[in-house]
Amino acid sequence: MPVPLENRDDGLLRLEHAVARQLAEADDAEVALKSVLRALCEAEAWEYGRYWRVDEAAGVLRFAASWSEPGSAIAAYMTVSEDTVFRPGAGMVGRVWESGRPMWVSDLSVKRRTMTAGLPPGVTLHGACMFPVAWRGRTMGVMSFVSRDVREPDLRLLEAFRVVGSQVAQFLQRQQHGEEIAGLNAELEERVRQRTAQLEAANAELEAFSYSIAHDLRSPLTSIDGFTHLLENCSKGQEDPQARHYLHRIRAGVRQMSDLTEAMLSLARLSRVELENEEVDLAALARQVLDQLQECEPGRALHARIPKHLWVHGDPRLLTQLITNLLGNAWKFSGRKPNVWIELGSDKRPGGETAYFVADHGAGFDMAHASRLFGAFQRLHTPSEFEGTGIGLALVQKIVSGHGGRIWAEAKPGEGATFYFTLS
Repeated sequence: MPVPLENRDDGLLRLEHAVARQLAEADDAEVALKSVLRALCEAEAWEYGRYWRVDEAAGVLRFAASWSEPGSAIAAYMTVSEDTVFRPGAGMVGRVWESGRPMWVSDLSVKRRTMTAGLPPGVTLHGACMFPVAWRGRTMGVMSFVSRDVREPDLRLLEAFRVVGSQVAQFLQRQQHGEEIAGLNAELEERVRQRTAQLEAANAELEAFSYSIAHDLRSPLTSIDGFTHLLENCSKGQEDPQARHYLHRIRAGVRQMSDLTEAMLSLARLSRVELENEEVDLAALARQVLDQLQECEPGRALHARIPKHLWVHGDPRLLTQLITNLLGNAWKFSGRKPNVWIELGSDKRPGGETAYFVADHGAGFDMAHASRLFGAFQRLHTPSEFEGTGIGLALVQKIVSGHGGRIWAEAKPGEGATFYFTLS
């Protein structure tokens, strides 16, 4: 039965507090165990202390740590038995493990003569005490102590040992759980690393394949286009509307496939670009792009809202491509409106993040299909409605990701779209 706190000896309370302090300051199980063994030996005049840990997988007790004064004759003797293992019920520590109760022997020389047979002349073991290191029904190990003095059982000390046993067991359980979590984290990190390496290798292989296919397609496409052009010239003066229609369709298909191969090459090249980091004015880039678009179609009325400056940091060439693609889309998808309205700007998002945007009043799209926007060769409008390869927004998304940002869009069919993006 536990001794009431008010009846506990001040020295024993100090011992329990000292053990608690040693455990709180230790971050290694072996260091902690040696510190506790030393504290108990020094406080209660034991010559030698050992800790036997439970090896649950093998079902035995194994030596784990010890402490004694430097040069101790007992320690030299005890070292010989460190390789010994005990099963439940075997030996004194095995019986303590099996029963879950402490054991006290006043004089080993009387009851356990074999234990003292190998000691140096003049050295005899007498008192011995051992107790389970346990918490909530789980025994983690056994602590044992011996002395050259005869030691009568001390109920108050046994109670202190019970408290110390639970303190040490709780510490060891925390250490064990920490090691298990660290092991799981290490395993997870290794799996993530391997998976990332596999994905990177697969992406590199896919990009190389795309580059090779697109590059190799250029030559036959050029030949097809050239020969159909010659055939078209040869057929001039021969009134065969159907044949001329077929030739026109062939050349249109070749041009479309050529555009697709160029788009594939652009996407593949983008993965091989090493980013530069400079100050770039998106507003100045936007004005240049819109001037070029209007030069190509001077008949379209443009209403643009662009700030005087919009400075960001990034790769100038890639950011030029980013703005060119977004403004080009805004211009293209506003083609069926009497006026083109385009805005470039920025605003603060929750958390202080800056988002840049390109907005238009063009065709827009159904947000139910927004997840397809940034996939290569994904189109939300048919080629008969609006021309294109379906690669532009995939390029934009890759440029934004390469700058550590993200991109998303908001739109309504017939009312236009706004593309937002961030840059780290």
